[in-house]
Order: sequence, then structure tokens, then C-alpha cells
Amino acid sequence: MRARLDAFLAACARELAVAPGRDDAPFAVFDWDHTLFHGDIGDALFVHMVKNDGFFRPLTWQDTSPFLTHEAVDALAGFTPRDSARLPGPGGSGLAREMVSIYLHHRTSGGAAAFSGFNPETTHPSYAWCASLLAGHTPSQVADLTHEVMVHLFDRPAGATGELAGLHGWADWARQAIPMINLANRLEAAGVPVWIVSASPQHVVETCARHVGLDPVRVIGVRSRLANDGRLLSRLETCGGHDGVIPYDLGKRCWIQRIICGRTDPCLERSDDRTRARLWFAAGDSDGDLAFLQDASRLRLVIAHRDNRAVRMATGNEDGRWLVNPPFYGA
Repeated sequence: MRARLDAFLAACARELAVAPGRDDAPFAVFDWDHTLFHGDIGDALFVHMVKNDGFFRPLTWQDTSPFLTHEAVDALAGFTPRDSARLPGPGGSGLAREMVSIYLHHRTSGGAAAFSGFNPETTHPSYAWCASLLAGHTPSQVADLTHEVMVHLFDRPAGATGELAGLHGWADWARQAIPMINLANRLEAAGVPVWIVSASPQHVVETCARHVGLDPVRVIGVRSRLANDGRLLSRLETCGGHDGVIPYDLGKRCWIQRIICGRTDPCLERSDDRTRARLWFAAGDSDGDLAFLQDASRLRLVIAHRDNRAVRMATGNEDGRWLVNPPFYGA
């Protein structure tokens, strides 16, 4: 794999040296979680916020997600205090257990389905819910919270798992994927700008990018609308008029077309020729990355974090443009 990447980077540098500033300037796209970062920063932030009374109490739970079922809303409302500005952590009520159960397992603690009515090809309801629950915070406050989470994760031993309110088993550690960060820097040096496209919240991923020396301006995450005072709202930005579309699976294709390629009418179902021509390299780890991986025209790298369609497609390598590599810190 290293030889293939070295040859690809050298070819990029030669081609772009001959034609700098071209109208069809190329770019690369990396996922963040389990690609540039061995861990899931969105999951870790959500648990951190629940543990530390970090979320503000919403006016209604329906405001936090259009996909919460009636059973989930009722379960959450039953544990929500009316006289507190913040949602209580695990010491305050059963709310923490309910929130973590809904986020991680998509079920209430009583076993009822927590989300419905969403398109699984354009939205991961937990990820959208996390971004919406950040309402009331400023982007700088979210950056500070993200730093707290990263410090915690990096201090934990590899393989550590989390526990909260009787629930347990999720990964409670993380590491930077240094070889992937180095690859991103080499692409930049060869003249191919690197974008990070992630289903974690926008200001969280911007903070992560800045932490590893990548440009936070070239980040597409789940984007919250802003109030006039600069605080995040629970409402999320739409992609080209498509409601309920976050940077997840086909949604990543939509956001790449809108933000990077400037299309006002991004298409979910297929890539357009101009985007394919410009997207030279893509790296991801999951089926949530599959659309933009397939759209990359020259080379695609899949981190085999777990078995999924993306890993199987990369392993099959039917068009000779796929690479696959195991995680850098174990599964």
C-alpha cells in the first residue's frame, strides 16, 4: 500500500506542477472518526456532556429531533426537571441513562424504538441529535468542551470502555491516527487540498482538525444554525433544500457538492461528473462514507475498522482504485 500511495502522491505533484491554478482544481476528502482519529469524537462528546450536566434543558424534547418517537419523548420528559437550566447528569435522575440508551442503542431504557421517520441513507439520528442538543452554547464553548474530551480520551488506556448509570461497553479511549494525518499533510504538499467531512458536530470537528494541524476552514460537519447572539440553535442547516440531510452516507455526497463544489442543487442519488473529476482521493472506514468513497476518481482508502460494505468493496477492488488497511490502534 505504501508504494501505491507514494506513486500516487508523486503523480499528483507532477501533474499539478505543470498546471497550477486549474479551474478543475482537485481535492481530497477524509472522514474523521476512525479514519484520521481512532475513536468517535461525537460519541465521546455526547457521553461527556451527559456525565457533566453539559446540555441545556430544551423547551421541549421534540425541538431536539424530528425523529424522536412519542415513546422516547415521553421517557425523556418523565425524567426532565422543570426548574433547572441544565439537564442533570447520572447523579440527578434517570435522565442520563435514558439519554445514553437512546443515543447509543436507539431504544429507550424500556426497550421502545427511540427514532423513526428518518432516511438511513442521509441521516444518522443520534449524530443529528447530538448536534441539536448543543443548542445554547457558543462555538468557542464547544471548542473548549471538545478539548476536555480529547484530553480524557488520550489519557485513557487503549481498549478502555465506559460506564454510566448502569450502561457500559462503549469505547472510552482514542488516539490520533498519525499515519493518516501524515498522509493528509503529504496530499496538501503535493497540491491537493484536504477536506474533512464528518457526521460529528461542525465545531467539534473544526477543533479536532486544528489540533492535528489541518485547516478547520475545510471541515464539513453537522452544522447548526446560529442565533443572532452567536449561540447554536437546535435547528440544523439543510443541504440544498434537502431537509434531514447531514454529512452521512448519501448526505456526505450532498454536502461535498454544495460546500466544496458550489452546487446550489446538490444531488443525493449520484455524483456529478465535475465533482468526480475533482475528487482525486478519499479515505473513510464505514458505510456512512461509501458514497464519497465511490465518487473518488483516482484512489480510495478504506480503514477496516469493522466488516461492512465499504471494506468488502475495497477488498474486492474491482476497478483497481481501492486500498484497504487495518486500524492503527486495533479494532
